[in-house]
Amino acid sequence: MVPLSLEGKVALITGGSRGIGAAAVRLFHQAGARIAFNYRSARARILAAIPQGRVARPIEIAGPILFLCTPYAAFVSGEILNINGGAVLAG
Repeated sequence: MVPLSLEGKVALITGGSRGIGAAAVRLFHQAGARIAFNYRSARARILAAIPQGRVARPIEIAGPILFLCTPYAAFVSGEILNINGGAVLAG
């Protein structure tokens, strides 16, 4: 039994099909987290689901996060910011 409760949390684990990634999937699941994981052989299917046809570059994720840390985002509250290249729109 894992002495940590992750009930109500979601974990995204890359490389979850074997090795350390698979161990992390098991441990997070035992702690009560909902798990989403992927692995390299799923890359083509994942890219096909993103309208922009590629994964984000780090700066494309960092920019919106930096905005949220500024006074300009002072009135932003309880929002979900989808930084996913349009994958939500594609279904």
